[in-house]
Amino acid sequence: MTRLNTAEEPLRLTLGELELTADSYRMELCRPTDRTTLVDGSYVETALDVLPCTLCVSCRLLSSDAYAARYAIRSAVADNTAFSFIFDCMKFQNMTIREYAVKKDADARYVQVSLTLGGRLYGEEVPNG
Repeated sequence: MTRLNTAEEPLRLTLGELELTADSYRMELCRPTDRTTLVDGSYVETALDVLPCTLCVSCRLLSSDAYAARYAIRSAVADNTAFSFIFDCMKFQNMTIREYAVKKDADARYVQVSLTLGGRLYGEEVPNG
């Protein structure tokens, strides 16, 4: 029997020293193939082992924490830092920040941050319970 939890823990994303609490996320996974054309003109497709994926995470930060977060994100982008982490029971490897956006409304207490990471989905972790 599968045990379902009714109270969910917040989704935490840890990228080096930066820890974010996600409000929402979207994960896309694709299976690349290699297409070989045969002599008779037909083709054969072979599924490759690498599973590239894209993870888009949206979160909020207190305005007072925004500068440090922007600095950490910019540094990771400039250095092309690859992160490996577990997020929502999914294991990711060699994830690099491909894109980020920061939005703050006038006199707002929070800053909205959107991160797009690309890399590899390594597998899933079985939650305790």
